[in-house]
Amino acid sequence: MGFRKHWENHPRTDFFEYFNDFLKTSDYTAGDWTITNGGSPTIAVDTDDVGGQLSIATGATDTNSSSHQSKIEAFKFVSGKALEFEAAFTLDDVVDSTFLLGLAITDTTPLDATDRLVFKKEDTESTLNFQVTKDGSTVSELADFVTLVNGTQVKVGFYYDGSVAAEAGVGSAPTIDVYLNDKRVGAVPITNAPDTEMCITAHVVTGKTGAVTAKLDYIRAIQER
Repeated sequence: MGFRKHWENHPRTDFFEYFNDFLKTSDYTAGDWTITNGGSPTIAVDTDDVGGQLSIATGATDTNSSSHQSKIEAFKFVSGKALEFEAAFTLDDVVDSTFLLGLAITDTTPLDATDRLVFKKEDTESTLNFQVTKDGSTVSELADFVTLVNGTQVKVGFYYDGSVAAEAGVGSAPTIDVYLNDKRVGAVPITNAPDTEMCITAHVVTGKTGAVTAKLDYIRAIQER
């Protein structure tokens, strides 16, 4: 994405980064994650997918689910500190599924996490939303910014450039910008950004009798120190 130039202009020690491309089976270790499963999912790095993929297949009973949250809550939205999240994923059923991916506080039910910056797809809907939630009661959303297609990978991301006030001569307040396949598609204000530590979070639920498979190509999160 174009905003990577922000990081290129800073010394490496000025920011910290999580990146997982799932290129080898050891890139997924259950012990690195807080895992909450409903049913019996099948989770593994695929051994024959170009570019590396973590495959998460739910059980075959309606509402079976699998939730993964990294055990380290290393990221926190801070005014004045740039923050970026980027990932690429595929769903084999974009209607009969619920899907969430991004940053959230540790919660056994991430769909209800009170503080989060996430991409979320609701059951029976094929569109994706970006949601910003603080303290569980205030939500800012960029709704329905893309219609997903079965088996078609999309790259999503959000970026906050660290602005703390409206830019001179522009008149717009600081925002969290949302990207789809490397193109900016919208933004939400930072007003409702969470103010607590969060972790990498992925959650998938089947909404039918039959498994749903989510494949994660890569996950990247980076923040200014």
